[in-house]
Amino acid sequence: MPRADSYTPLLGADVADGDTIIIWDLSAVELKRITIAELRRAIGIIPVAKSAVKVSHTGDTSEFVLATIPIAAGVLGVNSRLRITVMYSNNSTADNKTLALRFGASGAGLAGSLMAVQTVTTTLSGHGQVDLCNRGALNSQVCSSALGSQLSGLDVYTSSINTALASEIAITGQLSNAGDSIVLEGYSVEIIL
Repeated sequence: MPRADSYTPLLGADVADGDTIIIWDLSAVELKRITIAELRRAIGIIPVAKSAVKVSHTGDTSEFVLATIPIAAGVLGVNSRLRITVMYSNNSTADNKTLALRFGASGAGLAGSLMAVQTVTTTLSGHGQVDLCNRGALNSQVCSSALGSQLSGLDVYTSSINTALASEIAITGQLSNAGDSIVLEGYSVEIIL
């Protein structure tokens, strides 16, 4: 199999699986033309979704869905994981602004299982990444609870969503003061095989 670990920037969701590139095959000591789909499989990372479209929320204290990312049925194996990266901003006040990730069956939205959360007050922006992992079965997941840092005083979150069926990730925001704001600045979701 060709060595493909240095080609990650080429694998964005805007590149089609059927597109081809030429790489140096170390095992055969020759140039080889492969498809983007073959390269993604060699690396083991498949982009699912990405966006840098600003989505903001203000005006109430209800939990609000900022983005929904569908996960196709059967794309996760029993030990696969979803790597979810978010970038967010908010106004700086003493009131809580909460960004959360929910995972559920297709259409679950706010009813999905809470998988990660970050609550901020006076910070103006943040960046977080979590891995939501199937735990040896298609219907058992674990996720670190902290979205904005590596350490958390909370235990891990678990769920029992059947990933053999279509599912979704909902990125949500909630304000403790309706006069505050929270903004999802961007996100990406990848499957790690």
